[in-house]
Amino acid sequence: MNDRPGGQVRKDTDMVPRMDAMRRPRISGGVAVWCPTLWGVSRARGLADRVAAPPAPLTFSGDCWFSRLCLWLEELDAESRSQTRGALIEDLPQLDPMNTVSLETLMIRLETPWIRDALSPAAMQSHLQPIVYLPTGRIVAFEALARSMVDGVMRSGFELVRASQTHGLEPWFEQAAAQAALQQGLPQILPGESLFLNVTPTTLADADRFEHRFLRPMKKAGVDLTQIVFEMIETSELPPLSQLMATVGRLRAYGASLAVDDLGAGCNAYTCILDIEPDVVKLDRSLLQLEEASECGLIQSLTACAHSVGAMVVAEGIECEEHLQIAVSAEVDMGQGWHIGRPAAKADRTYGDRPFLS
Repeated sequence: MNDRPGGQVRKDTDMVPRMDAMRRPRISGGVAVWCPTLWGVSRARGLADRVAAPPAPLTFSGDCWFSRLCLWLEELDAESRSQTRGALIEDLPQLDPMNTVSLETLMIRLETPWIRDALSPAAMQSHLQPIVYLPTGRIVAFEALARSMVDGVMRSGFELVRASQTHGLEPWFEQAAAQAALQQGLPQILPGESLFLNVTPTTLADADRFEHRFLRPMKKAGVDLTQIVFEMIETSELPPLSQLMATVGRLRAYGASLAVDDLGAGCNAYTCILDIEPDVVKLDRSLLQLEEASECGLIQSLTACAHSVGAMVVAEGIECEEHLQIAVSAEVDMGQGWHIGRPAAKADRTYGDRPFLS
């Protein structure tokens, strides 16, 4: 243990694979599009370079091809758009339409050529949002939220997640975000506070890999893992319970804790709590809005369920005093949201003009 707040993280820690190992993006001269509906094909006349009946591709290339493609997409009905697939035009001779990606995925890839630069250590940032213990108003933790500065533009966590997923770079993003949180955020965490790090169910599905990629490097770097809470996001896509619990047992053996994020009104929320028995349950922000509108009692019910397995509860999305009072009335343990504190590069320990630690 180091007496520096949050522990000392060695600068030689490198949890991120070499960036030159990732394929660099290519500049495309256009796209080939497979639209399965005649209605969609008819809408392409006058915009595409080549129009034929399905399954032959439509092609968009030459001057202003991207603008023409966007205009065509605006003309499509929802069904046609959801079924349309695409590929870079230079890949066309080698591609089968059945092996191409959705057009939506391709469009995101074309709109996010910056993602590889965004994942570099020089660009990645970690912003901290406070989590407060409601009975006392005292900060007990911060969640590390990924940001990246690329070409003078600050990219949000949503943009980074969406781009990394569509480019197949999610593991790189997850580790780059974790490294930024440990190097920039953890030194700001005081003794007795915790740092929440987001991880996906896919990452938690392999206990050996999780230990190799996260737990061992953190321990080697001098991180006090009792201050780390791994926050499992996207809980609608859980891996097999036996695989998940193997990882949970491993991370707890290192002293870390597990939180499950965005639990909502579905019956799987109760199953998730009872099967996994997490250390922390984070309630989806939609529950506060639902409770505000109908006083349905779901927050109190889920909180009681979490308490029955020994878990603490965080209400996310507290954006006003009324939300705060709803959470307190439901006996929720902790709160998080813009009414309490916004994400910032420097840990914010003020609530309005009043200090939390008073």
